[in-house]
Amino acid sequence: MKFLLLLSVIVSVQAHGFVLLNPAFELKDGTSAKIKVSKEGCTANGIPDSKIVSAINRAVDFWNDVPESSLKLSYGGKSKAFLTDSSIPKNEIIIGCGSLPSVQILGATQNDYTNGSARVKMNAAVYTGSYNEDSFIGTVIHEVGHGLGLFHSNDPASVMTYADNGWGDRPKYISQDDIDGVVYLYPNKSQLGGFLGSCTSYSAESKPSFNFFSDFFFGFLFVIGISLLIQKIIGKVRI
Repeated sequence: MKFLLLLSVIVSVQAHGFVLLNPAFELKDGTSAKIKVSKEGCTANGIPDSKIVSAINRAVDFWNDVPESSLKLSYGGKSKAFLTDSSIPKNEIIIGCGSLPSVQILGATQNDYTNGSARVKMNAAVYTGSYNEDSFIGTVIHEVGHGLGLFHSNDPASVMTYADNGWGDRPKYISQDDIDGVVYLYPNKSQLGGFLGSCTSYSAESKPSFNFFSDFFFGFLFVIGISLLIQKIIGKVRI
């Protein structure tokens, strides 16, 4: 019983700070969702579709970088939907430029709960005539996270945080907190590695090797060792 209690404590302290936008929302099908340029795009703001496509591809690489998740986003070309349409086609995240209340807001996302889709509006007042590629890409990655169903995280390492993480305008890797949120929403049932999670953050450029069985085995031995040590300290170990 003490061993199980200790195990539960150790597992619980690995919990992170991701927050769901709403427990009722997720993409219609995370295994085949498309990110598209909205019908209007950002051409009126001097940003060609190619720039949005570049940002979309970076977001795809970023959020797909979780082997424990079934999420498989892909670029889907030009959408037939405008940002102002009442609904977004099923399983699409569309991205374009539009008006937002303040220049302090770089982008905003609205989720379509009925169709399991989302619209990402990049702030026209920010990106017209002063296009910053890293800022644009970083904002798209963050807003796509909202499109997946994640809200703001209290983990400063997460791309979903507002805290200063020292990255500048563009995230350099997907954090464990981001991974946990994606695995929760879109679990890969064939990959049991998501059960306890990994101690490593995954880089968007390269993935470290991950072996669930070896990691779990050594983690199991670590828990037993800590349990025995605690029992010995309190004088209850019997050999």
